[in-house]
Amino acid sequence: MPPMLHRKPQHHNDNHHHHNNTANGNANNANGYSPIRNTLKLSISEDHDVKKTLNQSAMRRRKNLYKRIRVFIVTSGILALLYHGYYEGRRYIQSRVPSVSFENPNSDDSSSQQLRGSNESDEGATIQPEVCFITASYSKKKKEMDKLLVINNKSPYLRFYLFTNLNDQEWSTPGWTKIVTHFKYRRIITHSRYGKFLGWKEPEIQECKAVFYMDACLRPSENQTMWRELADIIATDETGTGLMQWPHPKNRSGVIGEFLAIKDSKKDIDKNIVKSLQWMIAQEDLDVKAKIYMNENFGYDPNSQVYRELSQAFWDQYSLEEDSWRDQPLWAFMLHRYNITPIPYPVPYKQVWQRNDGRALGHHGHAYTSEKDVLA
Repeated sequence: MPPMLHRKPQHHNDNHHHHNNTANGNANNANGYSPIRNTLKLSISEDHDVKKTLNQSAMRRRKNLYKRIRVFIVTSGILALLYHGYYEGRRYIQSRVPSVSFENPNSDDSSSQQLRGSNESDEGATIQPEVCFITASYSKKKKEMDKLLVINNKSPYLRFYLFTNLNDQEWSTPGWTKIVTHFKYRRIITHSRYGKFLGWKEPEIQECKAVFYMDACLRPSENQTMWRELADIIATDETGTGLMQWPHPKNRSGVIGEFLAIKDSKKDIDKNIVKSLQWMIAQEDLDVKAKIYMNENFGYDPNSQVYRELSQAFWDQYSLEEDSWRDQPLWAFMLHRYNITPIPYPVPYKQVWQRNDGRALGHHGHAYTSEKDVLA
């Protein structure tokens, strides 16, 4: 316990004190001052000094407060000017850059078909695309296709590619450049996974600095500057991985937990889930706690040798069509097998992607209850 402060004791000579009181008693009374009066006067004097000291202290505090307020006001004004100047400059720069925007798939605006992205600048010179968006949708019937966003793209730096089995006469997709493929795979889902993971094999995709795959249920941000910056991060990745991806936000305890979630959401049938688990358990390098990543969107460098080998190894197993048609567990397995950690996104998810209308997904919301639901 810290020492307490005590007043220093005062020593008095009792005899001397008594003598003085006796000798001076009449004088004090004569002058109108009794000991009580003296004591009272001293108390008033001390109280006045205390008040004076307190008032001076309060004035100093007020002066310091006013000084801090003035500093705060001046600083806030400077920051406001800097903030205004930054965003005015940013707005000016963005106004000089061709724009991109999106519309709901059910929009009736036919003019959007005239706003497709161009590969040429105002001077007519061909510009290499920096950001290529890819999605994939396959079906035997147009009515079962995903309802894609209508793309209004005036930017020469962006491209939008659609992997599908239907041509323009069979299915109109404003703003999307189609890459039509016809495979012999038994499952229609396998057809769509080709463009998702192996789109880099197409010559036009290899021209892109970075590719961003997106499910049809997603709407990318219209911030073109951000996408070009993300493309730069992927293309200049020092590890050579060339893959940018989000970890899954839900803790599903690795591949086992992911398969349980697949079963609960009816995204695959029990037989396929069991076969996938049997295959993984037979592998010596299985890690049941391997981190699960979100495959509804990811970015990659189409010319990265690491990504090419990774996606090809994934495809060699997935395209056998012997087990689960879901790709997240096998993708997590391959990332662990080849000791690959994707580049983390430097911005929050909602600044990059937004959920589109839930009705955009075809095939009954991509829910399957039997093998025949996925037959090509």
